[in-house]
This record gives sequence, C-alpha cells and structure tokens, in this order.
Amino acid sequence: MQIVIDIPDEQFITLNAKTQKEVISVIDHKLLISAIQNGIPLPKGHGDLIDRDNIEIYITKEFKGKLTENEADLFVQFTNVTDEIPAVIEADK
Repeated sequence: MQIVIDIPDEQFITLNAKTQKEVISVIDHKLLISAIQNGIPLPKGHGDLIDRDNIEIYITKEFKGKLTENEADLFVQFTNVTDEIPAVIEADK
C-alpha cells in the first residue's frame, strides 16, 4: 500500500538528520501514528501524481504559436477537463 502523509517540516528534517538508531529515540510516535491514520491511501494502479498547473504551463510553453485553431481549441477543452478531475491530494496553497 502507498499512502501520503502530512508531518511538520521540523519533524521531517529531524528524522532525515538522524541515523536509524537515533530516530527511535527522537521520533514523535503519537505524531507518526496520527499521520499514518490520517494519511491518504493511493488507489491501486494509480497513475503518476502530477501538478495540473504544471501541465498547462508546459503545454502552453511548448506549443505556444505552434497550434492550429483546432488544436488550440482542443487544448482549451483539455485544460477544462483536467480541472474537473478530482484531486487525490489537494493543492498546497
């Protein structure tokens, strides 16, 4: 199972700065258990998790001025559809 968890930046930095033995003594067990319990399980067979905004930026940059009128219309339809797809993980705003 793959799960996305949210923990405070300080805890993440602390865990990454320690050896495995040191982690056992400094880890906030309640925080970790809570993070796992409140984590978001990713659906089996999920695709790549990507940033919708980056898709639009990439396509706009890559194809600006190169699209026919029909292709430009298709791009607008594509971005409208991607906005309607429910997010597995909400954007960090």
